[in-house]
Amino acid sequence: MIRRAIQGRRLVATACALLAMLSAGCVVVPYSPPTKSQSAPVRLENAEQVVLTIGPREMLEETSASLRRRDRELEVVDSLTFRNSIFPEGGWQLSKLLDPAVRPRLAASGADYLVVVGPVRVAADEGHGLFLEIPGYGFYGAASGSTQGSALVLIVDLARGEVLDAVETRARGTDVAVGFFYGLIVHATTETSVRSACLDSVVETVRAARPKGVVRLALMAAEPVASSNYALSVITE
Repeated sequence: MIRRAIQGRRLVATACALLAMLSAGCVVVPYSPPTKSQSAPVRLENAEQVVLTIGPREMLEETSASLRRRDRELEVVDSLTFRNSIFPEGGWQLSKLLDPAVRPRLAASGADYLVVVGPVRVAADEGHGLFLEIPGYGFYGAASGSTQGSALVLIVDLARGEVLDAVETRARGTDVAVGFFYGLIVHATTETSVRSACLDSVVETVRAARPKGVVRLALMAAEPVASSNYALSVITE
């Protein structure tokens, strides 16, 4: 008899595998944990440590589609064309984009705002308890664990050449698994919830500044210069 012990900290990692065990009597129920978004102070003296990038491309494409679903009057310009028009000589540091000498290029870029998107960072605790799956005999025990997710987004007003806002979004979710022959896992979709709330905050911020009409956005990501730190944290923490 083979036993598989699932510790609390492994609940998220094993959720997909357990979904395949529906015929054995295990059900996974996802839920969205509550989120909190708030403005974060920005330290522009560190802006030279942040390099603006046009990748990961998949993340930027998903962000573009999600923003346009939220507001049909949001248009997203081509990221590569935008970057080349602002940084014809390369470099790509945030400090260069915010240099007053670059404002004529910003005005001619075809975008109203630059949205710098950061990845969702998710951390899990060690968890508690023990949840057993015994092939052919069902699921037994109980375990729980929590995940914390956070993301940062920077919004730059290109007409003014200034940071409009930096928004940080956080969420904390709890995963719970119980079983007595039949198994049940309640799974917190922490990463998805943080990303969704983060993009909601982008639309709210942009529409607070420009309530009506078509708004053109440029989307970019960011990398730190000579550092292993999370890029946007360099200017917000």
